[in-house]
Amino acid sequence: MLKEAKDAGIPVILVDRDINTKEEGLATCLIGADFYQEGVMAGEYLIRKADALGKSHMKIVEITGTEDSTPMRQRQAGFMDTIRKDGRIRVNVRSVHDLHRRRVPASAADLRPSE
Repeated sequence: MLKEAKDAGIPVILVDRDINTKEEGLATCLIGADFYQEGVMAGEYLIRKADALGKSHMKIVEITGTEDSTPMRQRQAGFMDTIRKDGRIRVNVRSVHDLHRRRVPASAADLRPSE
């Protein structure tokens, strides 16, 4: 459908979600949040928190939303790129949740790795 719109000269404007396609230029523009920058900001906050607490290393739990959605992938990329540069922060447990279908674990105890 996107190719047909492009071939017909009809501009396609994406709102809030990007598309994964091998062909470039199918969409005219994307109107939405900068999810990558949101991840960077979360990582920067965590680094400032580690500084304020005088931490030389931190193990964290990363809770993400719907797997492979544009916001999740881009936020995670920004977050990981940022904390990777610092080196003190390690994701010890990653928990992925489809926030539309399942509830996030009720407590941190639910996220502990099994022994």
